[in-house]
Amino acid sequence: MAESSDNIQEPMLENLNILSTIETGDKISWYEDKFFVYKWDYYQGLRRWWNSDSRSISITKLEEFIEEVFKTIDDIISKEIPNSNPNSYYIRNKNTKKSNTLKDETKEYIKSLLEAIMKSQSGIQNLKQTYDSDLAICSTLDIIIEKINVRTKKIEETFLKPL
Repeated sequence: MAESSDNIQEPMLENLNILSTIETGDKISWYEDKFFVYKWDYYQGLRRWWNSDSRSISITKLEEFIEEVFKTIDDIISKEIPNSNPNSYYIRNKNTKKSNTLKDETKEYIKSLLEAIMKSQSGIQNLKQTYDSDLAICSTLDIIIEKINVRTKKIEETFLKPL
């Protein structure tokens, strides 16, 4: 698992770290499976236009990326817990006080992704401030942030906390 996980984890962690660096006024772009941050300057809009980029394209890529991170986590869990599906393995058995168990290596891998995704929230929040006059974009960013909070909490409670 370690080798294939590292191959997946490195670009995801890199992109999550990039997202965490976004400051108010910055904008993002997606190119060749990687986020880029455009710091504010007088030519920011021109560069984005030249590269056929827009806020709606960037936010759509952000949504897809966050979903891909959680899909990757779901896939890893599904491989370790046979006969499971993403809708059922977040449920603890309250009668026996057992939870779904994962290998320590897998827990550490998931933990690192969750930590990085939580750190990326500050950048996403700053992106929201950048687009504060665009209600649709702000609403989408709010939904992304809420998805991160809900999914992270479920994964932590189910797999990373002791009973």
